[in-house]
Amino acid sequence: MGQSKGGNVNMQLDRYLRFMGKHRNSPAAAWVGFLLLSLVVWKLVSDGDFSFIMTYGAFARSFGFGLLAVKIWTARSATGVSLKTLQLYGLVFFFRLTSIIPFSGYLPYDKSGDWFYHFVESVSLFLVLVALYLVKIRFPHSYDERTDSFGNMHVPDQVGALVYLAIPCFLLAVLFHP
Repeated sequence: MGQSKGGNVNMQLDRYLRFMGKHRNSPAAAWVGFLLLSLVVWKLVSDGDFSFIMTYGAFARSFGFGLLAVKIWTARSATGVSLKTLQLYGLVFFFRLTSIIPFSGYLPYDKSGDWFYHFVESVSLFLVLVALYLVKIRFPHSYDERTDSFGNMHVPDQVGALVYLAIPCFLLAVLFHP
């Protein structure tokens, strides 16, 4: 009862650091760190507005791509990773950044839309590019092109997912949102 609020925070931080030291290679430690960082970001960067959900979704997605890149690097293998999906995510992040950097219509309304959302989307693009590099250049021996397919669509390897799926999406976007 005699402890100050700052002392309690320091005690909690000390417990967390000890936990992280014991469980360094555990995915649970990464998730606990992500949740704590999420609370810090919400408190410092957001106004507490509902539009922070958009920023939080981007933050969680970026965390997921970070975990993927770390998993590929530590396993020294790209087994089970879809190169085509990573290519499409790279396109998504590239085109999203081209629409949010010069314009403000697609941004969260709270403070997180000022700079943090741009930052998180840029980090996501960077992490997807890292994962693409790891799959295609660093560990190509473990990538299995035969199992990387879009269900029953059987996208040919020469054409790739970018042309086969991105062009129809682009045409639909031009048609419905000129």
